[in-house]
Amino acid sequence: MLEVLVHVDKSEVPTDYVVMAVRFLVRRVYRRPGANLIGANQLTAARFQDAFYGWPVLRVPSIIVPREYNFVLLPEADGFAATVEWTEPLSFDRRLLSLG
Repeated sequence: MLEVLVHVDKSEVPTDYVVMAVRFLVRRVYRRPGANLIGANQLTAARFQDAFYGWPVLRVPSIIVPREYNFVLLPEADGFAATVEWTEPLSFDRRLLSLG
């Protein structure tokens, strides 16, 4: 939630968020050496996957909440497979949206 709140105006927070549990079935796809050298204008899912050594799901640390992580999903990448285990509506606590 904090990752969202630091990047959008609080009056524009969408009301249709959901929380979900996702099971990732990931296998690493090996790429040729040097495949991670790409320019920003050449960025596609496959080339982004090349840049991260063949992983279709990347776990990156949260800058806002220590010990928590964000996941970058590359669903079009080779080796990506996931299933949604469950979903439920997610509401932001009104105190987080307070403007003053």
